[in-house]
Amino acid sequence: MSDYDTLTPAEQDTYDEYCRLRQVSDWPGFDDAQAKRKADAGEWIEDRRDELKSLMASDPGNNKAYNRQARYDYLGTKSSGKPARLCQLPTDGATDAEGSYITEREVWWRIQTDYDAQKARKQACTDWLVARRKYVWQLAEGKVEGEKPGWDTANRQQRYYNLQVATKYGSGYDDWCKEYNSTTGEKKSSSSGKSWRDKSADWHDAHLGITEDPANSNCDSRKDGIRNAQDTTANGTWLRYQPWCGCWAFMGLYQSGKVKSGTDSWMASVSSIEDYAKAGKGPFKAWTTDGSKAKKGDLVVLFGRGVHVGTVREITSSTCRTWEGNTSPGSGSGQSQSNGGGSYKRDRSRSTDTYGYALVKD
Repeated sequence: MSDYDTLTPAEQDTYDEYCRLRQVSDWPGFDDAQAKRKADAGEWIEDRRDELKSLMASDPGNNKAYNRQARYDYLGTKSSGKPARLCQLPTDGATDAEGSYITEREVWWRIQTDYDAQKARKQACTDWLVARRKYVWQLAEGKVEGEKPGWDTANRQQRYYNLQVATKYGSGYDDWCKEYNSTTGEKKSSSSGKSWRDKSADWHDAHLGITEDPANSNCDSRKDGIRNAQDTTANGTWLRYQPWCGCWAFMGLYQSGKVKSGTDSWMASVSSIEDYAKAGKGPFKAWTTDGSKAKKGDLVVLFGRGVHVGTVREITSSTCRTWEGNTSPGSGSGQSQSNGGGSYKRDRSRSTDTYGYALVKD
């Protein structure tokens, strides 16, 4: 575990926020409102360091368990550190102010916010970008008195596209999502030519062995772990600390373009997965109890209605091999199969474990 991973979610988010604002603080378009957000985030970090220092002195017996020294030291690097989570957004042709705000937005894209003051800072950046998008449209359409109309003037077409992407609005954002990863902003190239089933498999294979931290919390503080799966499923924070097998199954389908963040948050419910499959809604075409009809990437509900869900790896004559979240690494006594706290490959009996299969549309 890296020192960054020892930080709590609020500490990670505020550290990333501060570091990004510090990085753009000398840009020509950086304004007083951004400077105030930077100062407020920096003050929050220093207050947290003071709190950790006090706890290390007053409660030394728990320092190791709560990683207090590592957290204290890492937060102290805010003046030289860099954000761990960003989404690359387009800024070609942007004005100084637009470039500064879109670049700030690159970190807010990955932060769900953990407290009211931070939520307000994120919203302030978004509000500026929305207002700017509307203003560029008004300029181009000749609705601003005294300004020359036209989309070909002052890079307005490109600037409007940039602002559509940054505010997740309209056809510009939809087109961008087709070409770029909607979480990281990276161009979709490495997975080109792969089937959606292979893309889902790639995601699950890359996320094996992730466990709850702390144990039994139904969450973690990793940048690409359980909390990220919960937040991506919800397009918010309301699924944090909830049973997460459905969110894990969601992520395989999300990475392969079959579901959308927020829109398909019902997938956190195992019962809803069954109901949607039976109705042929969402990403599903059918529900079946016949495992021979399931393929890699389809979902399998285990142990009964609403109990647990995994993603099919392979079907054999007697076994459904799976990728699962919130399960245990084995079947030994005392290991929970449906609330085990980790992501693992499992082999499930088709005769005793599997309840039904949610088949995904091709």
